[in-house]
Amino acid sequence: MNDTLVRHLADLRNAHYDARSRLLAGVELALRETVHEITPGVSELGVEIYTGDLGDQFARLVSVTGADIELEVLADNGDVGALLDEWATVADPTTTTISLPELAQETS
Repeated sequence: MNDTLVRHLADLRNAHYDARSRLLAGVELALRETVHEITPGVSELGVEIYTGDLGDQFARLVSVTGADIELEVLADNGDVGALLDEWATVADPTTTTISLPELAQETS
């Protein structure tokens, strides 16, 4: 391969990783906001990433830390489920927790 092609491939790979990181951060922010709307105080979600029959990645909620809430309340929420599945497509498949720190409160 010539040097120009090698540099171009490296640039494409870097752009891909950058976009993936931004997507992951956006999904985690949306997940944090959605979970905290349902039950404030949740600090961490325990998740399991699994592969569906067609090879797609999905995530299943297995635990909730930091709030007194039944796991099913979040697990059965369609918005949380959709965000977890989106998260699973870009997250490291060995990840088992999602940290959900409280968002800074705006003061006026």
